[in-house]
Amino acid sequence: MSIVTFDITRNNYNFRIPWDKRAQTAAKLGTVIEGNEILTTAQGLANRTLVRLQKGGRGKWYNGSVEWVDYQANLAVVGVSDPAFWAGLAPVRFAQANELKRNLQIVRWRGGNIERRAAEFSRFSVADANFNQAPRIEMKTSSEMEGAGRGELMVSGGRVVGLVASKSGSTCSVIPTPFIMSILEKRASGDYRGLGFFDFIWQPASNPATTKYFEFSGQAGGVLL
Repeated sequence: MSIVTFDITRNNYNFRIPWDKRAQTAAKLGTVIEGNEILTTAQGLANRTLVRLQKGGRGKWYNGSVEWVDYQANLAVVGVSDPAFWAGLAPVRFAQANELKRNLQIVRWRGGNIERRAAEFSRFSVADANFNQAPRIEMKTSSEMEGAGRGELMVSGGRVVGLVASKSGSTCSVIPTPFIMSILEKRASGDYRGLGFFDFIWQPASNPATTKYFEFSGQAGGVLL
């Protein structure tokens, strides 16, 4: 089985009282990819002090190290130096762009057992994703799985469709495979500089007095810097 469990210890800083630093733990999931690496979401990895991984849903915990993380893309790659960890693990196969909508399931370890729940495709959207400012594509699905949104795998026909990044009500926000693969390919080429985003607040110029004052011509609109 290519799904692994994470146990993360991190510092939770109080920015109003900087000297009040408390330890916090987080549990999440990831999946094995090529090159003896684990792919997961970036959530919960900031200010980390210890990352442990477990395979098979139970048993020994292995120390891991975060090899690469991009908080804007919400993706991270983790390595484990102990060769024993990799015994019996195989990399997942990623779905193609035309395989993202049918026969969807969310898969995770829970209580030492594999849990599978059906999911239904809703739509694709491009918006600011959770925890970052860089707009990117997300896949929206609906599922009755409780407590999802911690890096669970969404699969279709034995191939990975995406990682479940968050869940609100019955709606799951999924990082889709085409986006994941494009980021991993860029990382492998050594030419990845991160996602670009426009770090300014803006709004449509709908007030005629404003457009007249700034001498905007053509269709009403524009950006003020």
